[in-house]
Amino acid sequence: MKKFNFFTRLFTVSTLLIFSLALVSCASTRADGGISDQVKADFSEAELSNGIPVVFKRNKSGQIFALRMIIEGGVALYPQEKSGIENVALSMIFHGSEKYPYEDIQKLEYEKSFSMSASAGKDYSVAGFTCIYRDFDSVFDLFADSFKNPLMKEDDFDRIMAGEKESVARTMADPSGLLGYLLNQTAYKGHPYSTSTGATVDSVDKITLEEVKRHAENLKNAARIKFVIVGELSSAEQKKILSKLESQFGSLEKSEYTKPEIAQINVEGETVYGSSEQAGNTGYAIAYFKGPDRYDDDYVAYALAGMYIDDLLFAKVREENGACYSIGTGVLGGRDMLGALSVYKATKANDLQKIINEAVDSFPPVDEIRRTLDQHKNKYITSLFSSSQNTAGVASNVCTSLEYSGIPEKYLYRSAEVTAVTAEQVYSAWQKYFARSSEKAGGEPNKWRWVSVSGPKAKYNFD
Repeated sequence: MKKFNFFTRLFTVSTLLIFSLALVSCASTRADGGISDQVKADFSEAELSNGIPVVFKRNKSGQIFALRMIIEGGVALYPQEKSGIENVALSMIFHGSEKYPYEDIQKLEYEKSFSMSASAGKDYSVAGFTCIYRDFDSVFDLFADSFKNPLMKEDDFDRIMAGEKESVARTMADPSGLLGYLLNQTAYKGHPYSTSTGATVDSVDKITLEEVKRHAENLKNAARIKFVIVGELSSAEQKKILSKLESQFGSLEKSEYTKPEIAQINVEGETVYGSSEQAGNTGYAIAYFKGPDRYDDDYVAYALAGMYIDDLLFAKVREENGACYSIGTGVLGGRDMLGALSVYKATKANDLQKIINEAVDSFPPVDEIRRTLDQHKNKYITSLFSSSQNTAGVASNVCTSLEYSGIPEKYLYRSAEVTAVTAEQVYSAWQKYFARSSEKAGGEPNKWRWVSVSGPKAKYNFD
C-alpha cells in the first residue's frame, strides 16, 4: 500500500511542507555545490525607478510565461485576531477591477487559457499569472488594474467571507483540521507565526470590509514588492516587460517598512489534547521539534535522515504493529522551521509513543546507510525534479530562493548538495534532530512536543 502523506491534509491550516521545500532543478551543477556560469547567465536582475527589484529567469518553456509579484511581510504584520485578512484582501483584489469586472476576467481566462492567482504566506504573499507570451500585454494589463484599482464590492466580500466561514467550520469538524488548528495555537503561542495565513474560528467573524480595504492599500508598498519573471525571453523582450512594469508599478510609493524579526520557536511544553466526534476511536497526532532551516549546512542530511525514518516508521509502526493507518516526517515551514512527525488514524493507543520512539531509534549504522544512501538520494532528487518541470514551478522555486536566501538561483544548488552528503552526515543529523533516547542522541534526548486529537471515548497518550 502506498504511504499516505498526512502533511498534505494539514497544509492549508498549518502551512506544513514536506521535505520538498529543498527544491532542485534539472540544471547542470558543479561538484563544489555551485552552478555553472551558463546557468547563472539565465538569471538577470533589474530595478524599477522606485526601487522594486525585478528578477528574470530564462527558461526553455516555449511560449509559456509566468509573472509573480512577491509581497514581503507575512503574518507578522497583522495580529492573530485578524488571521486570514491578507488572504481575503488578495481574493478581493483579484475579484474585479475598475476596467475588468469579475465576469470579464473569468471570460478572458477561459478564452486565453491563462491563470491568475494569489495566496498569503507566513513570510510573504505571492500574486501573479501564467499565460502564453503572445497574450502578455492583455493579461498584464488585467493583472495590474486588478492590483491597483480593485472594486472591493460589498456583495463580493459577503460571498468570500461566507466561503471562509464554511471552510473554518469544515476544518474544526475534521480531526486533521482541528489538529492543524491546535498545532498552530500551540507551536506558535506568543510568536509572530501565531497569526494564521487563513481565517480561523477566532478571526473569521472579526474581519470587516473596511479593514480589508485598508489592508489591500498597505500591500501597495514598493518597499515590500519584488517581481519574478520566467520564460523563454530575449533581452529585447525582457526590456519590453521591464518597461511595462515601470509604467504600471514604477509610481508606487515606498512607504516605511521593516522586515519582521522571526525569533526561534519554543519546542518545550506539555502534550495538548483535543477531541473530535469524527475521530471516532482513532487518533491523530503531531510531534514538533527543532529542525534546521532550509539553507543550513545540515538541512539536506536532515531531509535524507527523514527518508530513512519514514521507512522505519512505516515498517515498524504501521506494518509490524498495525498501530496506525499512516505515519511520516516533514517540516513546519517558515523563516524559522520546525521538524514534525505526524500520525494519521492511530488505532493502538497504549504503547504508541513507545513504538514510535523505538522505530526512530532503530536508525541504521553508518555502514548500512552507506550501502543504501545512493538509493535514497535518487528518490530525493527524483521527487524534487518534478517541481521544475513547468514554468510555474520554476517561478515558485525562484521566489522561495529569493525570499529565504536573497539569491534567486539558490535552489539550483540542491542537486550537488544532495550528491555530496555522506553517510556520516546523515547519521549525525539523525542524532542531532530525531534520536529519542539520551544514549542514541549522544547526550540529552531531542525535545519533542505532541499535539493530539482523538474521539471523545478514546485518548492517545503522548505524555
